[in-house]
Amino acid sequence: MRRILIDDRIKKLAAEYVKKLPLVAGEVKADLKNLADDLKKESTEILICTPVEGKKAKGKSSIRKKMRPDAIEAANAEQSLKDKQEKFKSVHHKGSEYLRVSEYVEKIVEKYDNLNNMLPSKFDECISNINSALKDVAVDDIWVKFKGNKDKRPLYEVIVDVMGYDKVRAGLMPNYVKKLEIRSCVYCNAQYAMTTLIEDVHEKIKTGKRGRPKEARIIPLMGGYYELDHNKPKSKYPFLCTNFYNLQPCCGSCNKRKSAQDLPFSFYYEDGDPHPTPLHFALSPQDVIDFHTKGKCRGIKAFLCDEDKPGQPVVTKKDGTLAERFNYIFGIDKIYAEHEDEIEELLWRNRIYTKGIMEATIKQFEKLKIDGFDFDRYILGTYAKKDEVLKRPLTAMKQDVWEQLIKVE
Repeated sequence: MRRILIDDRIKKLAAEYVKKLPLVAGEVKADLKNLADDLKKESTEILICTPVEGKKAKGKSSIRKKMRPDAIEAANAEQSLKDKQEKFKSVHHKGSEYLRVSEYVEKIVEKYDNLNNMLPSKFDECISNINSALKDVAVDDIWVKFKGNKDKRPLYEVIVDVMGYDKVRAGLMPNYVKKLEIRSCVYCNAQYAMTTLIEDVHEKIKTGKRGRPKEARIIPLMGGYYELDHNKPKSKYPFLCTNFYNLQPCCGSCNKRKSAQDLPFSFYYEDGDPHPTPLHFALSPQDVIDFHTKGKCRGIKAFLCDEDKPGQPVVTKKDGTLAERFNYIFGIDKIYAEHEDEIEELLWRNRIYTKGIMEATIKQFEKLKIDGFDFDRYILGTYAKKDEVLKRPLTAMKQDVWEQLIKVE
């Protein structure tokens, strides 16, 4: 929805994150090396999923026609997984596939030192290099069964576990989400995605050589009321599962809707990237005219637009423009259609706070000497600066609509 420039501050946070990663995830590089060795053992069984061709779920077609596009996508993905589990091709230990799978993990080991703060602009090169080990086999089609285990597991799940993603998600990222001041979903900007301080954990640590007394320190334990989405899905790119720039705080609804779908959007961008704000909200030009000429305020809805097509509503399309894909996956316009009361209040403020009233109000508030008072934020009812859009839900829509109303005045 809105993007963050990877400036020196963000790079510093990413470097700090990588430095603290071993404290949470452990010795991942060594564990990956062990995994690569285990994959070479004859006692390890490697299986390649072969989807059942032309198979359809009985009795489901008429039901799915009535489902939302995102629900159909999720149902199809679930059925695809079931189909895959029904037919496996066991790979012979002396065959080249065994070596390929082990080489795949070894390539992750080679890249590991730079994986977790690798810039998004380097992703494609890294993906191409690591995936080259598997040739024409997708990592999410590979399952493994280790000696002593009853069940087989997808290889990507094993890699994600070894890389400690669950530990990172629970014990490390909440602190950085808070430092980034991200409190709303990066996809819909309509729901909160927040971190909170659960408690202060008192831990005793050694301050010197053996026999020296221990000193107590306070460690803030952070919790998260949010989910992390992988911009590059971990089922396809497990080696990026703990990359700082690949973890995007979002609400539970958007995380489930996106699932493993590829979306050409990251809320991080680098200098020189096109369209740092590729999406924006707008009101129908006719609605704006009716407001200014007739004072109409009720029943007006904001819709999502592509930056290069201002003021033009889009349709829902799986493979269309970015705005069309956002609507297809997240249902943005449907979500914001429920917030027409917020639009109504914006229109009230725009009509009431004329230039003269605003000048008089500013002078009045200057006399009150309210600490940290921000008049623009007061008028808008949320944060007015573009780089603060993720601090509160609906801020992107309010900023865009307010800007449109001011331009027409």
